[in-house]
Amino acid sequence: MSTNSNTSSTSNNNSSSQTQPSNSNDNVYRGVNDQGNKWTHRGDSVASGGSYHYSNQDNSYYYQNPDGSRYYNDGNGFSSYKKQKYHTDEITDTNLAKIEFYFDLS
Repeated sequence: MSTNSNTSSTSNNNSSSQTQPSNSNDNVYRGVNDQGNKWTHRGDSVASGGSYHYSNQDNSYYYQNPDGSRYYNDGNGFSSYKKQKYHTDEITDTNLAKIEFYFDLS
C-alpha cells in the first residue's frame, strides 16, 4: 500500500500575501501563496508544537495539530492521518496511514 501526497502545491512561498497577528499573543498568520492556496499558521513555528492548515484550490487540504499529528485529504475521497507517537523534529510522509471510508447508500 502506498500513500502519495504531493504537498508541493501546499508550499508557503515567500511571494505569498500574508496577514500579521491581530495582537502579540495570538500568533495567527494567514495568507495565500503564489499558487492561490490558502494557509493558516498558529504558534511560533511550523515545527512540532506549531499548527498549520492549507486549503488548496483543488479542494484538498492538509493540517498539523499542536500535538504533531497530521491529516491530509485529497478532496476526492482519500485521506490519511498520522498520529505523533514520539517527539521528533521531523515527521516523514512515509509514516502516514491510508484511511478509506465506504458507505452503503442503498
